[in-house]
Amino acid sequence: MDGCFEPGLIGCRVRLVAEEGEYRGTVHAVNPRDASVRLVGVTFQCGGREESLRGVQKFVHGDVRSISVLECGPDDSAAAPTARSAVAPQKGPPPPAGRDYQVLDRGSREKPVFSQKLVDDSLLLSHVAIDDSDDSSSAETGPGEQQARRPRAASPPPLLPRPEGYALVETAEELEDAVSFLSGQTNIGLAAEGVLLGRAGQLSLVSLACEEFVFIVDVPTCGGAAALRLLQPLLENRRVGKVVHDSRGLSDLLWHQAQTRLVNVFDTQAAEVYLYHRHFGAMPEYVSNVAHTLVTRLGLLPRQVFFPRHRQERLRQDQAVWMRRPLPESLLEAAVKNVVYLRELREKQLEGMMSTFVRCVDVFLDSVRDCDDEDAAAAPNDTHRVPVEVQRILEAPARQTRARPDDENPGVVHNVLTHLDSGMQFTRNVWRTERP
Repeated sequence: MDGCFEPGLIGCRVRLVAEEGEYRGTVHAVNPRDASVRLVGVTFQCGGREESLRGVQKFVHGDVRSISVLECGPDDSAAAPTARSAVAPQKGPPPPAGRDYQVLDRGSREKPVFSQKLVDDSLLLSHVAIDDSDDSSSAETGPGEQQARRPRAASPPPLLPRPEGYALVETAEELEDAVSFLSGQTNIGLAAEGVLLGRAGQLSLVSLACEEFVFIVDVPTCGGAAALRLLQPLLENRRVGKVVHDSRGLSDLLWHQAQTRLVNVFDTQAAEVYLYHRHFGAMPEYVSNVAHTLVTRLGLLPRQVFFPRHRQERLRQDQAVWMRRPLPESLLEAAVKNVVYLRELREKQLEGMMSTFVRCVDVFLDSVRDCDDEDAAAAPNDTHRVPVEVQRILEAPARQTRARPDDENPGVVHNVLTHLDSGMQFTRNVWRTERP
């Protein structure tokens, strides 16, 4: 079967026959570069049995015996490809960008957009509870019945524009396109997933978020060490700020495995330590993870964030789930949630860091303007003096914390972090799911 898959297949329900059996699913993407097609909602049939496959399944052209359209896509019912036209001869060189997203000229700079409508909105961020809309109106009620419901909680409006979708980057060419685009950003969110992140750890995903998109880089699939070399110019770019929550493990891994030094970093976990110390005048012993920080600082709902569930003594075994391929959809959603809000978190923390400074500026603005004429006439002679109110602001005592001091480390307190994951119950010995 010569040629490559047609882009018109995107959104269609297809029957794909390979050597090992028959697959049925919806075409999510077509990549002319490597002549591959990706399906979602896939079922595999062989020997009279049917098995559902989770996540996105990729098929290379040479492994496909035949492909036929079972059902047209939502926007292509008038011009559906037939079984004969599902595979067309390849003409000319392959396009420079993959089919998950492509780089198009949009005004002043290039901006990646999805080439086609996403299948079933499967990669829209509303699919991973980024939105906070109330969907209780979809509940069914019988004739004449009025069902009382508690209004669904809503999170505050976003501080910055949020991306509308995410792209799973699985080839070196796609990674080069993503790095080229992100190098023109001012600030990006950066997160990493893997096993025991550090110099001896394993890196599975690198997540990069900007205003338009979240890019989930599958590091092993993109070549492992080669992928890190492609990311190096972006990570070491001083003009691009990287917002990270707890940069310790990632910084250690990048330096010792790829000789890459993270620069221009805003660490939101370090910011939490700074804000706690400035607020209470003491150093906290414990820091919160990204999910806890997003809920407490941004007011997000627990369903909008990802709570990791690891056993402290089985950390390697529990984190090994990140190395599975194909990646389960739940892990892709978790990776998106861990990075998509970081730019907003930085804005909120900067507000807290700058609050005292802003109060001092307000004093300078008001001190002469709001005084009487006699004091205003004398003001030019006192420009070398600090306003008394500024001194009061800066010398104000910190609030007292109820956290117990650490007897061995003066100035450190045993702070308590509130448990926010409603799906977990804590006992002295184990974490366990809510279900028995």
